[in-house]
Amino acid sequence: MSNMGLLLQNQGKLDKALPYHREALAGQRHVLGDDHPNTLTSINNMGFLLNKLGKYDDAFDVLNTGEPAARRTWIGPNTRWLGNYLAKLGEAEGATNQFPNGEATLLEAHKLLAEGFGDDHDRTTKCIARLITLYDAWHTAEPGKGYDAKAVAWMKKLDAAAP
Repeated sequence: MSNMGLLLQNQGKLDKALPYHREALAGQRHVLGDDHPNTLTSINNMGFLLNKLGKYDDAFDVLNTGEPAARRTWIGPNTRWLGNYLAKLGEAEGATNQFPNGEATLLEAHKLLAEGFGDDHDRTTKCIARLITLYDAWHTAEPGKGYDAKAVAWMKKLDAAAP
């Protein structure tokens, strides 16, 4: 189910992918439990898809519920996967105007991704792009507080990471 959801998602058929991701997640929760890496990967996939669909409240709900299990499961050498998970959560937090939480989550995600994958890895640079988006939105909501400068600083890091 999960693979079919990912295939449809990769083909741009986001609405068609959603039921497959839901079914995969429900089955994995039932059989494997919330702390299993496969279940957490399905939660991550669901959150990613919901973010892409612009359903940020739903993405936040799914990812936030799974965050404690992700923190328990993806420790030690697997913290890069926690970083990947947190990047999706931080995106949803920022898109739902939870700016301070989103910033903290994305900064933690960036640190874990940079340590685990490297500064120029696609997952790391996408996290930087999410930080820029968050700071741009925060600046729009609260102009004059320096969030535009933070967006520019991260844009420079993104440009430096580009090949």
